[in-house]
Amino acid sequence: MRIPIKSERDAFRLAFGSAAVIGVAIVVGALAGALYGVAVIGGVVLGALAWEITTTDPERPRPLREAADSAPHNADGRRHRVLVIANETVIGRELREEIVQRAPRTPEVRVVCPILPSRAHYIASDIDRDLAEARRRLARTLAWASEHDTPSFC
Repeated sequence: MRIPIKSERDAFRLAFGSAAVIGVAIVVGALAGALYGVAVIGGVVLGALAWEITTTDPERPRPLREAADSAPHNADGRRHRVLVIANETVIGRELREEIVQRAPRTPEVRVVCPILPSRAHYIASDIDRDLAEARRRLARTLAWASEHDTPSFC
């Protein structure tokens, strides 16, 4: 999903544009009839939807492609890769045993700590606190891995 409002400038443009469209619709409705004013608003909404659907965001992250490109290529096949999604602190004996069970020979473990913002924070681009919490979870998990000699955490 693309968020169209990324800054205060974008919000101002959206508010100003909306006010201009409503003003034009009121003028057209007063001069030509109410149905024409409604048609102006409907046309603008349909045009905005068509624009949103047909355009692509050049800044859109492509996490799967980036992850595949950044992964080290392992030709000898001696390492097993394990992905750990740390939506909460994942420290403890159970995790270590599960990793060893899944990949008994020299596992390479990748830890991902996702940002878990509320929908309101995500829409408002106010994810600083959630980003800091994800970094703390990652730091705690990596510290635990180094303390308990868990192989190849990165």
